[in-house]
Amino acid sequence: MKNSKPACRLAFVGLFIAIVATLFASVVKAEPLTTGWLKNPNHPPVETRFVISGQVDVESKTVAGFLEVRLAGDWKTYWRSPGEGGIAPSMTWDGSKNLSDIVWHWPHPKRFELLGIETLGYKGNVIFPMTLHVDDLDSPVVLDANLTLSSCTTVCVLTDYPFEISFIPSELKLSESAMHTYAQGMSLVPKPSPLIKNVNAVWDEQNSKLQVTVENSMGWTEPDMLIDG
Repeated sequence: MKNSKPACRLAFVGLFIAIVATLFASVVKAEPLTTGWLKNPNHPPVETRFVISGQVDVESKTVAGFLEVRLAGDWKTYWRSPGEGGIAPSMTWDGSKNLSDIVWHWPHPKRFELLGIETLGYKGNVIFPMTLHVDDLDSPVVLDANLTLSSCTTVCVLTDYPFEISFIPSELKLSESAMHTYAQGMSLVPKPSPLIKNVNAVWDEQNSKLQVTVENSMGWTEPDMLIDG
């Protein structure tokens, strides 16, 4: 009888650890909801997938997801303002249900030049974070979409990737791996800075030039400006 209380205490601690371990494992092992990799047999250098992270913001009625694109070798795709050449990726979702809007977040692009033509875009692997605005968190969402992706080397190919993905927002489980990828993508999306002020742009019609002046309270180190529009 003298050992009954320590034994009960140890049993309780063991049960508590088992419960915590089970809960932790269920979070870690939660698989993201995804379309899987989409490929076009006529254009194998490019593959893409749409992923739902499982993160739901109840107040704003939004769901976090992302579009991931893999480009082999020297292939590249483009920013929302591709520059002197190229076509920006686009996605139509007219057949979707329980969706009011999809906000596409664009990572900072790189500059590319070919035959004197400068473009803005991405090579390798690129993550485009997406914010899905939902009408009803307790009703099924059907994202019925078609991604149109332009990819180029010395030639350009315009490829369609139709896909559909369904889920109920209130029943989603958070995937840590998907959220990690989503956060990586968002970290590369330009954001407003309190250091930037007195932005002014003037179009010189006589010389066909746009003159932009911007002040940085911390000074400039190799500044770079991208024109979006």
